[in-house]
Amino acid sequence: MRGPGRTGSGVSALVLAAGRVVATPRLREEASQAELVIAADGGLRHARTLGVRPDLLVGDLDSLDPSSAEHWPELERVTYPVEKDELDLELALDEAVARGAARVLVTGALGDRLDQTLAAVAIAERYHLEHLDVTLDSGDARVLPLRRGETRHEPLAPGTVLSLLATRPATRVSLEGARWTLSDHPLEPGSGLGVSNLADGDGPRLTLHEGGCVMVIPNLSVPAADTVWGKHADQVRANLARRHPDLAELIERVAYDEVFERGALDLRTRELLALAHLLDVGRQSDLRTHLIGALRAGATPDELRELVIHAAMFVGFPRALAAADALREVLGDAVEEQDGS
Repeated sequence: MRGPGRTGSGVSALVLAAGRVVATPRLREEASQAELVIAADGGLRHARTLGVRPDLLVGDLDSLDPSSAEHWPELERVTYPVEKDELDLELALDEAVARGAARVLVTGALGDRLDQTLAAVAIAERYHLEHLDVTLDSGDARVLPLRRGETRHEPLAPGTVLSLLATRPATRVSLEGARWTLSDHPLEPGSGLGVSNLADGDGPRLTLHEGGCVMVIPNLSVPAADTVWGKHADQVRANLARRHPDLAELIERVAYDEVFERGALDLRTRELLALAHLLDVGRQSDLRTHLIGALRAGATPDELRELVIHAAMFVGFPRALAAADALREVLGDAVEEQDGS
């Protein structure tokens, strides 16, 4: 987990929030380093796509997917009423603090609901100031809050977009490793000065001198094949090569490295489209691969269930029922196989 600080000793924790997660190889690797894994309500579903074992489930459980609850029947739970003052994310972070966490990677907090995302960023900054070194990461986007006097370095490929957003008046920052640098420069809330900069060299290095600021990286690279195939990517490649080496090279280079990584559509949308097309042509044999791939790319179980219902209007009920059976099997299995799970 990146980030400096006052962490010293202490537990490295992973908090799984209920929003969108793109299970990139980088995010899976960072998640695997956590010593404590806490699921905030519906965020439990991400444990399987990231290949981690949860230690605790926290929240009112109003968004908990039944298949995830069934997969972890013995998981310790701390439950709260639906009508409460805190978000499940706050409750999960409180548990992380109580259990000795010094560093927390939060995934699933940068989702499709703008209000939840804004709240998550504000909550992360508050906990970063008071208790923890916190980073928000959805796999395809990242947010790093800072405290006064802190420097955070984020290695990024040159040309990667980054933005600095002031959260308090009289903010002053320094920025290196970007196309447009700043040196102890004022950055006020509501200003576009820090928006849409570009990483340069070994990536941005941001120092907060006064006030409050977060660094936002809105579009991290998502390697299509390695994300869709997950930790079994090498096995998939070997199986394809065994069937036909030249065709295997074309499949990965053209389908995944070129078409799936074009920028106009994100990987989640492309996987949903792939599933719709497979349903249309009746390719049941490929459904499982792309159902799992869609989950790794950020689709939710409810979205996949709805896709099957919607597709039934066009492909017919028999094909839709076959897809529903495949989806039920995928949700009932571990998306990422783990020892002892």
